[in-house]
Amino acid sequence: MEGIQLTALALLVLFGANWVLYGCLWLHERYSSRTASASEDAKQLPDASASGSAAAVPAGGGDASAAAPVAAAGGGHGKKVLSEPLSRTLTSVRAFSWELSRLGVLITFAYMCEHHPPFAHGEKAHDMDMFWCVALMLLVSSALNVRKSKGGDVLNREQTEEWKGWMQFMFLMYHYFSAHEVYNSIRVFITAYVWMTGFGNFSFFYLKGDYGAVRLLQMLWRLNFLVILLCMAMGNTYILYYICPLHTFYFFVVYAIMSPAKSANYTKNGMRWKLLVAGSIIFCVWDWDLHIFEKIFFFLGREKVVGAGNGTMWEWYFRTSLDHWSTFLGMIFALNYPATAQWVKKIESLPFGRQWAIKGSVAAVLLSATAWWAANILPLEKLVYNQKNAYFGVAIPVLTYIYVRNLTPLMRTRYLEPLHSLGKITLETYLMQHHIWLTSNAKTLLVVVPGSPKLNMVIVTVCYVLVSRELYRLTMSLRGMCLPDELSACLRNLAGIACTVAACVAVAKALLVAGAGPAACACIIGAIGFGLVFAVHKLLLDAGSGGGGGDLSIGNGVGSGEEVSASASRPASYDGKLLNACNVLPVVATLLAFACGSAVVSSSQSSTRVDPWHYSYSTDVCVETVNHGMWKVEAGQCQEPGEATAYCNSHQWKWVDVPDQCHVHYMPPSEVEEALKGRNVVVVGDSVNRFVYWALVRSLGEATPMAHDTTIEKHSDFSWQASDDWGTRFSFLWAPEVEDLNERVAEALDMSGVDIVLIGGGLWDALNGEGDLEGYRSGISSVHNKVIARTPSDKGVVPAVMWVSMTKVINERLLDDKKREWLTEPKLAAYRGIVESSGIFHDVDGVIDGVKLTTGQRMESYDGVHYSDLTYDAFAQVAVNLVTHLERTGTIGAVDSPPPAAGDTKDIWGMGSKALGVIVLLLASVMVLTRDAFHGTVRLAIAVTSFGRPPFDAESMSWEATYGNLLRKIGKHPDGGSQLSAPSAIGGTKAAAAAAAAGGSSSGGGSGNGGRRLRERGRSANRDDEEATRSLLGDGVDGGGGSGGRGVLEMTSTGNHAA
Repeated sequence: MEGIQLTALALLVLFGANWVLYGCLWLHERYSSRTASASEDAKQLPDASASGSAAAVPAGGGDASAAAPVAAAGGGHGKKVLSEPLSRTLTSVRAFSWELSRLGVLITFAYMCEHHPPFAHGEKAHDMDMFWCVALMLLVSSALNVRKSKGGDVLNREQTEEWKGWMQFMFLMYHYFSAHEVYNSIRVFITAYVWMTGFGNFSFFYLKGDYGAVRLLQMLWRLNFLVILLCMAMGNTYILYYICPLHTFYFFVVYAIMSPAKSANYTKNGMRWKLLVAGSIIFCVWDWDLHIFEKIFFFLGREKVVGAGNGTMWEWYFRTSLDHWSTFLGMIFALNYPATAQWVKKIESLPFGRQWAIKGSVAAVLLSATAWWAANILPLEKLVYNQKNAYFGVAIPVLTYIYVRNLTPLMRTRYLEPLHSLGKITLETYLMQHHIWLTSNAKTLLVVVPGSPKLNMVIVTVCYVLVSRELYRLTMSLRGMCLPDELSACLRNLAGIACTVAACVAVAKALLVAGAGPAACACIIGAIGFGLVFAVHKLLLDAGSGGGGGDLSIGNGVGSGEEVSASASRPASYDGKLLNACNVLPVVATLLAFACGSAVVSSSQSSTRVDPWHYSYSTDVCVETVNHGMWKVEAGQCQEPGEATAYCNSHQWKWVDVPDQCHVHYMPPSEVEEALKGRNVVVVGDSVNRFVYWALVRSLGEATPMAHDTTIEKHSDFSWQASDDWGTRFSFLWAPEVEDLNERVAEALDMSGVDIVLIGGGLWDALNGEGDLEGYRSGISSVHNKVIARTPSDKGVVPAVMWVSMTKVINERLLDDKKREWLTEPKLAAYRGIVESSGIFHDVDGVIDGVKLTTGQRMESYDGVHYSDLTYDAFAQVAVNLVTHLERTGTIGAVDSPPPAAGDTKDIWGMGSKALGVIVLLLASVMVLTRDAFHGTVRLAIAVTSFGRPPFDAESMSWEATYGNLLRKIGKHPDGGSQLSAPSAIGGTKAAAAAAAAGGSSSGGGSGNGGRRLRERGRSANRDDEEATRSLLGDGVDGGGGSGGRGVLEMTSTGNHAA
C-alpha cells in the first residue's frame, strides 16, 4: 500500500472494519428474519401488528438500519428519518454501522474520483456562453416551479433557502467554467453567506438562549465533520476548504458577543451597546493597522501549504478581511428583525397610495445606491475590488436584495423550488466540488465520458448532487447518534471516536512501515473487523439487550411534524447468534476473494510495468516516486483546443504508486502558472534538455513552433519570459558535453535571481568520446562538486537543482552508423551508471528519469534518441510537480510578490481601510440606534412622506411594542413574563416554534433531510437547530415551528457558506 497516505489508510481501516461488521449484522438480520418467518408460517398465526412494526422499523441492509437511507437527503422527498442517540442495543448498533458503511462508500468514491479516475482529469474550459446558457435554463426551470411558502414573513425560511440556492449555483458554475468575469459578483455572494451566519446564529441564541457545550459541539460537528474526513482522505490542509474555518470562526464571534452578560441581550439597550463595542473591536483588528490580527492568530504559519500559497497567516487574513463586517451586520439585522416586521405590518395597513409612497421612497434610495455601486465599485479590477468588498457588499447590494425581495406580500409568500432544494445542501456541494464535480482541489474536471464535455457535465453533475444530498443526510444522522442532548453522552462518544481514529492511525502506520500490500491489508482489516464483530456480540450479551432503545424513528412526510415512533413497534432483539457460521463465513469468503484478486492485480501491474533503471536517491518518498508511472493508450483524449499535449494523441502518462500526500497530478497551464510564478528557471544541457526547456514553456499554454524550426540555430542558448507582473522566466544554456556542462552549471548557479536549475547530459559524450568513460566520470565529479558548493542567490535562497537523465535509446531507429555504434542502449547504460555511482543523485533536489519517461514510447521516437513533444511534456509535468513538492517542504523558498498593482499593497495588513471602516461603523450605529435595518431609510421615508401627519402613533413602534410581547413569551423580558413553549408572532402571525427549546428546529426546516426535531414531549434528541447557521449548511434554526408559520423573530436560520 505504498501509494496511499497515512490518514487515508487509517480511514480505510476504519471503514473496512465497519464493512465487515455490517456484513455480519446484515446476514444476521436476514437469517433471523427468515427464521422468524418460517416459525410464523408453521404456527399459521399471522400477526398484522408485527408486519406493521417491520415496516415502521426496518433493521439491516436495506430493511432495518436501512431506514436512514429511505429519506432523500436534501430533497425532502419520502419519509424523514430522525436518528436516535447511540445505545447498547442491536437496532442502534446496526443503524450506526449502516450509516457509517454508507459514509465509507461515499468517501471512498470521492477518493477514487480524485486519485484513480476512470479517465485523466480534464482541463476546465472558459466558456461564458455555456455559463449563461445553463444559468438561463435553471432560471426558466425554476420559474416553472413556483411554490407558496408556509409563512409570509420577511426573509422567511423558504426564501433564504432559495437565496442560498441560486448563489451556490452561480458560485459552482463560476468554478466549473473558470468564469473570472463574474469574480466580483461571486465575492458579493460569499459576503451574503457570511452575513447569514451572523443573522442565523444571532436568531438562535436570542430566541433559545442556549449557550451550552452541547450546542457548541453539535454546531462544530455540522460545520466540520465532513471536511475533517476529506482532509484525512485527500491529505489536504484545513485552510484549503476555507469556507468551513471561516464560518466556524464567525460562529464563535457571534457566541463571544452574545454569551457574556446574557441577560443584557434582552434589555432595551444592552445588546445594542454590546454590538457597538464589538464593531469597534472589528474595526481595530481589521481596519486599523495595529497588527492586532497577527497577535491573535500568532499560531498560524507563514510557509506555503496546499490551499495557502502565501502561507496560512496571509490566507486567513485575506479570507477573513474580505467579509469582516458581514457577520456583524447580519447580527444587527437579526436584532432589528422584530422592528422590521412591525414596520412591514404597519406600512402595509396604510392606504395603497401612502403605503407605496413609503415603500417606493425606500426602494428608490436603495436602488440608486446599488446602481452607483454597480457602476463604480463592482467593475473594479479584482485585486482592488477585494479591498472594497467588506465595506460595500452588505451595506448596499445585500440589503437592497432583501428589501426588494420582500417588497410585497406576494413576493414574500412565493419561492422557487429548484433553488430552494439546492439551498439545503450548500455545505456538501461546496466541499464535494473539490473532488467529484471538479477534481485536483477544484482545478480540473472529473471525466467519465471522454470527448463529450456537455454529456460528461450532465452525468457528473447528477452524481455530484446525489452524493452531496446523501452526505448531508449522513452528517445529520450521525450527529444525532453521536451527539445527543446530554453532555456526558456527547463527551463519551467523542472520546470513543477519538480513540478509534487514533487506533486506526496506529494500525495504518504499522501497515505502511511493514510495506503491506493490498492483499495483506485486506486480511488485517478483515481480522480487525471480525474482532469488532466479537466485541459487538459481547457488548450486546452483557447489556442483556432485548431490543428497544436506539431504534430509528421515521417521520411521516416532509416537514409535517408527524412521526412513526419506533418504540411503538416491536423492537429488534438480539438472539446471541451474530457469530454463527452462516453470518460469518460469507464475509470471510468475500474478504478472501478480494485479497486474492488484489494480489493478482498487483502482481499483474508490477509485471507489466517497465522499470529498467532501479535506484534510490532520496529519503523523500515524493521525490523518490515522482517518476513512477507508465504510458497508457487512451485514444481521443485531446478534444478541446489548447489541451496539454501530454494528454492528447493516443498516449497518456499515468502516475502509478505515488503516495497520495505527494499530490502528484497533471497540472493544467493555470496551475503551472501558479506553481512557477515569479520563478527563474534555468535548463542546462544537450538536446534532451533543450526539448525539456520547450516543454516547460508549453506547460504554461504557450505555443512553441520554434522548437522544430530548422531555420533557427539549435545549438545555442534560448530564453523566454512571461509578460505578466510576476515575470516568470525560463532560460536554456547549451552544454552538449560534460566539459561544457561543468562550466555552464557554474554560470547558471551564479545567475541573478535563479531559483531552479535543471542539468543533465551524456549523449554527446558517448557519441564523440567514443567510450571515454573515465573522462565522463571526472566531469560528472566536477559537476557534483559545484552542486554541493552552491550558495544562496541574490534572493537569499539556495537554488534547487534537478538532474535530467538521458532518454532511452531505440537502437533500430538510429539514423547513422556512428550513432548505431556509440549510442546503443548498452553503451549508454554505462554512462548512466557513472552518474548514479557518483552520488550526485543524493545532493540534487530531484531527478527527472528520462528512461522511465520514455519506456513504452518507441513509436514516438523519430531518430532513436529524441521523442515527440508529447513525451517531453511529461518531463515538464514531472518537473513542475517536483517544484510544488519542494515548495511545500520548504526546499524552495517562497517567491517574493511582484510590484503591487494600483490599490494592491499585498501587505498582510494592507486590506483594511480606516476611512471606510469608520463609515461602516457610523451606518451600523444608525441601524442599531434607530432599530431600522435599512440604514434608517424607512424612518426617513415615513418622516418625508408624512408631511407632519405621522401614519401611526410613535408608541406603536416603541421598543416595548415591538419587543415586549416576544420577550415575555420566551420568558426573557427584563420585567419578567411567562415562559411559553413558543413565541407568537407580533401582529398575529403564527407561533415561531424555534423560539423555545420545546419547539425545536429541523435541519431542513419544512424541507426535511435527516435532521432531528426537538419534541415538546421532552424526549432527548439531537438538536437540528444549529441550523441557525445554515447558509452553507442547508439546515438551520427553524425560526418558525416546523411546518407552521413564523413568529416575528423567526429570523430564518441561514448562515454558513461562501465561495
